[in-house]
Amino acid sequence: MSRTVKYVSRRSEVMRLYWCMWRKGLWKIHFLIFSGVVVMASVAFFDGAPTSFPGYLSVAGVGLLPIAFLALFPLFKFKPQQRTLTIDDEGIQTTIGQLSKHIPWEDVANASTEDENLIIQGRSLNALIIPRRAFESVEAQNEFANVVMNHMAKSGG
Repeated sequence: MSRTVKYVSRRSEVMRLYWCMWRKGLWKIHFLIFSGVVVMASVAFFDGAPTSFPGYLSVAGVGLLPIAFLALFPLFKFKPQQRTLTIDDEGIQTTIGQLSKHIPWEDVANASTEDENLIIQGRSLNALIIPRRAFESVEAQNEFANVVMNHMAKSGG
């Protein structure tokens, strides 16, 4: 049996999810990226460590560039059009305008509820943010989430 919801995402929901992921551990990856870029920039610009405060500021600024890109990238990829999302035994079918994608259950890594949103995260680290307002009630959202989690469990996800 398939279930379908239609909704429009908001940029604020994307940023809230990113912030939530950052608090849960994404900051560690950002720190590693920042550290690696700072070391490479120090070697490239100064043949080692900077010798002045402006030098430290410049390599820190270079280190922050990829972090800023990672934080802003979801906003650039954001699609404000209405999304139709259907789940069935085969997986998730998502459609925005003319764009359509099928995600088999094996490619779904996680499903959870964060800030009243149902978050379905793929193994590719892309996530579907299904807001509470997409459902008629909290019970309907919980039922939808349970169906997603049951399909994931059956597929080994």
